Amino acid sequence: MVHVGSGVFETILPVGPHSPYLRIPPATTRHGDTAVWHDQVINGTPHRRLSQYLEAEAAEDGGRLRRFGNVPPVIRAAHDTSDENVRALRNVIQILNDSLPRDWQLRFSTDRAIAEHEPAVGEIVVAFAPWEQWPYLIRSGNCSKAVGCASAYQRGDEITKASIWVDHTAVETQHLRHTIAHEIIHALGRDHPDPYLFPESVMVIPGHENSGFILSQLDRDALFAVYARLDPGERASDIHLALGHWEDTSDVLFGQLEIPGGTATFGAAHRNGLTQSWANGPMPHEWLGESAQTSGSARWLGRLLGFTPQAESVAGAAAMVVQLNTLTGDLDFTDMERWETGAAAGLIGTGTRWGDGDLHYPIEVSGNSFWRTWESGDDGTVWGSFIGIAHEGMAGTLKRDDLDAAFGASRQLAESDDGPEFAGLQ
Repeated sequence: MVHVGSGVFETILPVGPHSPYLRIPPATTRHGDTAVWHDQVINGTPHRRLSQYLEAEAAEDGGRLRRFGNVPPVIRAAHDTSDENVRALRNVIQILNDSLPRDWQLRFSTDRAIAEHEPAVGEIVVAFAPWEQWPYLIRSGNCSKAVGCASAYQRGDEITKASIWVDHTAVETQHLRHTIAHEIIHALGRDHPDPYLFPESVMVIPGHENSGFILSQLDRDALFAVYARLDPGERASDIHLALGHWEDTSDVLFGQLEIPGGTATFGAAHRNGLTQSWANGPMPHEWLGESAQTSGSARWLGRLLGFTPQAESVAGAAAMVVQLNTLTGDLDFTDMERWETGAAAGLIGTGTRWGDGDLHYPIEVSGNSFWRTWESGDDGTVWGSFIGIAHEGMAGTLKRDDLDAAFGASRQLAESDDGPEFAGLQ
């Protein structure tokens, strides 16, 4: 499977009318070929358990919670980091940002750092090297024979900067991302929890794989709670009250679109003021640029589904055209409409117009992934992937200040003199 966006997906599916997670019966409709569900799903960490997790950790740190301040840090890779490790680092940053408040997002800088130098204030520097090449003071301390190590610098209860070392030669690719996430979360102030009380956390050592999604729901909720609800130095005894009203039930809007060889599933979950979007589907057998058809264009049509910050449902048409010789194209969302908070997304045309009704983005393709480029287009970040054995589908996420959504689409067929062919291929 190809997965884009939040791992909250694993707490929601299996889905549909017979899902054991549903609190109320689903409101189901269809938007063309896409089946649409609008459900409420009990998938969050309960208030009491989240409080216990954070209280226990603060108690170990002198009774007060540690975190960065109001300005999120910039993350830089060391100067000799390989492209593969940079991709892994950037992927982990995306995963962490999906659980952090939208106004407190980790930033990645393409400017490389000198790992042996102390990081600047407001920075986290990540170096990849075999353990034997780590600085002596790190190897001889608490990180003896470790695959990763984070050192945070503090001013009072506020973390100001951090350095991270990762032995990329000691772990496989999937576990490398697990290790990077573990160490960055250390740098953000979290420590090792009791493995018997909180076995699902990515911060437990020895580490484990969490269904391929790296973070557990407890990890996601803890990241959001610390940086959305709590202050540096929050006393352990005050955390339960400081969290305020905490929901464990998400408003979920998602769609399923059948494509050859599988299903494109895409949607968003809104809870405690945070929307997390995801999309997935079957993995292609080859990259788009290596397919038999490498000229002309290809077109995908489908739907977009998501939420505004006020938990209003949003839906619209999704269309993407890719020029196969340049692997560039355009992604358009049109006829976008919204429904009031608490109201189920209805049939096409039953909502009111969202914004000016459309969004447009230029995109670039690499391998089977695509993203928006920045020479033109509307505000927002787009990440996506082609899905299906022969790229019969595409799916991805859109993140803006006023909308967090996911989309899925199927490749269009047209009739020619020689029989069916992909629409737009010339």
